[in-house]
Amino acid sequence: MTVYHYSFKKCRYGSKSAVTTDKTKHNQLSSDLPLDRAFVIQFGSETAPAQNLFDGRVEHINSGQVVHFQSLPELLAFVKQVLTKANSKADNDT
Repeated sequence: MTVYHYSFKKCRYGSKSAVTTDKTKHNQLSSDLPLDRAFVIQFGSETAPAQNLFDGRVEHINSGQVVHFQSLPELLAFVKQVLTKANSKADNDT
């Protein structure tokens, strides 16, 4: 399976974005950014960073675990929990 790293650049004409792929750059990133440390964060409409209000959901890509959060500390607690498990598993595998 080939996975590409996508870059979005503003076009010279108009406001549409052009998508470029850089396979070499992705291969370099892959070794530094393992999948078991990948997350998707979706912020809800109530999120207001200026007021320090954060709500939404976070999904760990590798396990599929999903957590809804209502504050930045809740989001970070989930990420820390998952990364701590990944680190302890890596330590046990060696």
